[in-house]
Amino acid sequence: MGKEEVQTRLRKWQGPIFPQEVEELNILFNKTRVGGERLQELVFAMDNFMGSNKPKTSDGYEWFWALYFRTENGKVAVLFPWKNDTEEKDGFVLDRSIAVYGQGEKYQYEAIAILERIQLRLFKEREKQLVEAIHGVSKQITEKLEKQLVFCEQI
Repeated sequence: MGKEEVQTRLRKWQGPIFPQEVEELNILFNKTRVGGERLQELVFAMDNFMGSNKPKTSDGYEWFWALYFRTENGKVAVLFPWKNDTEEKDGFVLDRSIAVYGQGEKYQYEAIAILERIQLRLFKEREKQLVEAIHGVSKQITEKLEKQLVFCEQI
């Protein structure tokens, strides 16, 4: 189990729901450095993406970012929490779990496909970040080895 799944209302929306895909997305989002604008860029090309904002739920929590999608039977909103839990007592920096809300019939099923597509985009972003980090470390090691080689040649 990851972050707490808070049962709070979003005005004019049903939910929240927390399918297994949310838990998987929590793990990925927790480990990926991505701001709100970058998050929006990652999903901008997704079918039926409607936009984003920073909503407030009935418990007074102001979410980091929300992504909205039109579906065949209504709408789906995926709300992303802030990453303020710097102590990571539970292994997460997320304040709480990502939450999914919907409007219309069968939004729960349509939300799963949307969550999977967001996961794919975040996974690619995380992969890119890891490659960049590895490249940076590799460059540092190469520079140190070159310095050591020069030093050895001087001896």
